[in-house]
Amino acid sequence: MKKINIIISLIALFWMVSCDVIDQPFEEKIEGPDTTKTDVVYKKILLEDYTGFNCPNCPRAAEVIHTILNTYNDNVIPVAIHAGYFAKPKTQASSPYKYDFRTTVGDEWDTYFGISAVGNPNGLVNRINSHKIYSFQEWLAQISENLSKISDFKIKLRATMNDAKSKINSEIEVTTLNNLTANYKLNVILIQDNIVDYQNNEGVDVADYVHNHVLRATFNGNWGEDIITSPAAKNTKIVKEYNLEVKKDDKHPWLKENLKVVAFIYDAQTYEVMQVEEIKVN
Repeated sequence: MKKINIIISLIALFWMVSCDVIDQPFEEKIEGPDTTKTDVVYKKILLEDYTGFNCPNCPRAAEVIHTILNTYNDNVIPVAIHAGYFAKPKTQASSPYKYDFRTTVGDEWDTYFGISAVGNPNGLVNRINSHKIYSFQEWLAQISENLSKISDFKIKLRATMNDAKSKINSEIEVTTLNNLTANYKLNVILIQDNIVDYQNNEGVDVADYVHNHVLRATFNGNWGEDIITSPAAKNTKIVKEYNLEVKKDDKHPWLKENLKVVAFIYDAQTYEVMQVEEIKVN
């Protein structure tokens, strides 16, 4: 009987350990691109999170982004795009949801890709598969599948704010790494971290929620501009420079230490993102 009790205890212990592994799926180590190959440039991932401060499930998507960044570091570049019904400020005097996180560029992307029409939170992963919409539960798997692809482009960035804090300057150098036969566009945007404001978190109004990766503006139009018209030879270099007026915002000012410039290249026909980089504003 003693031996039987020991066996039952061991089985119970094995079962509990197995459950712990299942309950923590995002803690599993996942292999990314082989960064030891210095002569190869891998595609990074632009993760577009369509969200809203009155969206009760959107904080779950933000938690997934946090896990993804802990796993893949700067190989994934998230952008939080406040758009649709849940991003619309409330007119009731008693509502704390007054700040308008929306942008013209975010609204246009949302309309074109149809994200909030499906529901928030949802998003795009490098706008792959004819810019298929993925739920936040699918993001990690899609990123894992697409991270080890070799890129046709290398992007170098520089971003500064002038002494008067009235303009942000961005300089982008794009280099083609192969001979190309398609047309490509460059889109340059500004995002901001550490914006503290209200967020609906599963029906609870959280006053000091920290909003990160928030889309604030575009440097070169909602859809960017053409940079490659086919054909283009390997080692072609394109240099672009843009200036953006700092928007006056008394509640959530554009603080230099919280701002990043994101530049991404996408196929002009399919909209698939071919490469993306980000840099903090100096």
